Amino acid sequence: MKSIEFEMQHNEFVKLLLESMGDGVFVLDPDGFIIAWNPAMEKITGYCFDEIKNKPCRILNFAQCFDRECPAGINDCGILESGSIFPTECLLTHRKGHLLSVSKNARVIKDKQGKVIGIVEVVTDLTELKNTRLKMEEATRRLGELNRLGGIIAKSQVMQNVFTFIKASAATDATILIQGESGTGKELVAGAIHSIGERRN
Repeated sequence: MKSIEFEMQHNEFVKLLLESMGDGVFVLDPDGFIIAWNPAMEKITGYCFDEIKNKPCRILNFAQCFDRECPAGINDCGILESGSIFPTECLLTHRKGHLLSVSKNARVIKDKQGKVIGIVEVVTDLTELKNTRLKMEEATRRLGELNRLGGIIAKSQVMQNVFTFIKASAATDATILIQGESGTGKELVAGAIHSIGERRN
């Protein structure tokens, strides 16, 4: 039977499959040394395959995967006993030294006799997702500011126009007359003008 390393290097279908994947994929031999490394893994880690080949996966220094540092060897990480690791968020150390937030999962590969012949690990870079989440939180915060002025909260275009008038009124020293039916929020508008005006103190 051909070894898993031979299949990784000479099976065209397997090579094309690894190259086409958007997630990082690497394969370890039964002793925990890297024998395959796809282009996405190069992009995520900064290591090319020639630099990483036959090195232990500890070189990636995965951290905080299970509230502990990367184990010293394959026998300490628990993958051989469990057979698989479900997607877990952790940190990976890039070749240049900075930490990346990633999700990783792993599975033991066995032959027909049940003997372990390798381990495949999949790594998803969460940097873009985290950046998008931060942008969304900032946009939500700013939207809250845009929709709130003094004690007034509103989203409609008409009220956004009122907010514009309030800001313009607050920026002047002129006397302001606020008119409207009872219950339309004249006191709220007066309070908003006062709260953002130069003379509020």
